[in-house]
Amino acid sequence: LDHPIIPDPLFQMLLSPLDQKDGKALIEIIKSELEESRKEALARILGLLVKIVERADYNKMDGRNLSIIFGPILTRSQGMTVEEMVRFNHLQSALVLHLLANVSELIGVYQQQTQIPHPPPCLDENLGGLSSPHSEE
Repeated sequence: LDHPIIPDPLFQMLLSPLDQKDGKALIEIIKSELEESRKEALARILGLLVKIVERADYNKMDGRNLSIIFGPILTRSQGMTVEEMVRFNHLQSALVLHLLANVSELIGVYQQQTQIPHPPPCLDENLGGLSSPHSEE
């Protein structure tokens, strides 16, 4: 992508709730700050990732593996040095894990349009230990 789905200024806003493991605040910031076209693209990508995670037993691509791959793709900043990319990789990955854990709340608006399933029961175990805070309620 020429421009990341989650631009750098928004990614910087997400660092504090990400550090505090506040998934609800992360989702609210993304819902309020991300422009509609990027929200729709993010919803479609996350919907695809959910489908991949559903088959993690077969394809070996659980949420953690996908977050390592898609974190930098979704949040990469223009002009980042290799050292900066390495330093931010764990934050980018953590963000994608949180988005996957809260996918239904984030993309509820687009679920019918894009036929994105709610996270299946197997998603929590395939996220590599991170579960949705809503599954505990």
